Amino acid sequence: MDAGRSRSLVLRVSAICLLAWTFSSFDQSLFGYTIAGFMQDFAVDLPTVSLVMTLGFVMAAPASLVLGAVADRVGRSRTLSVSLGSSALLVGLHAVAPTFELLALLRILGFALAAGVAPIVTTYAAETAPAKYRGVIIGVLQCAYPLGWFLSALATAPLVEAYGWRAPFLTAFMV
Repeated sequence: MDAGRSRSLVLRVSAICLLAWTFSSFDQSLFGYTIAGFMQDFAVDLPTVSLVMTLGFVMAAPASLVLGAVADRVGRSRTLSVSLGSSALLVGLHAVAPTFELLALLRILGFALAAGVAPIVTTYAAETAPAKYRGVIIGVLQCAYPLGWFLSALATAPLVEAYGWRAPFLTAFMV
């Protein structure tokens, strides 16, 4: 493969990985930005919400391992697409959750599926990047997590103010 084509591939793969992780982070941050609204609507307390968030992180750890193994077996592209798409679907469904219990289940499952995005995109970037730039590319890729949260913060506040806490979750269907 010639240098120009190789550089093009590295840029394309890096951009796709950055976008995938940014979208995943954007989706997952919506829950945190809407806590006040759903706490009031569902009459739940902060310790209950904290428990749901904790369970999401607890489930994310084994989910990352499982999704990594699945990616090695059936392919990273397919696993990334299914993980990202399924997670986005579950986050989008937060908008119509009729009970806090269902909202909590959607959060835990969506967060667990989103956890598989990071190792897959990092692996893609590491495999594609030339050794000379691998650290920089992976470092830039790590910016996707806070970038997703930042973009979500910009979008969520106006949506919550205009349409209520459920509206921001509909943005997950952009994925």
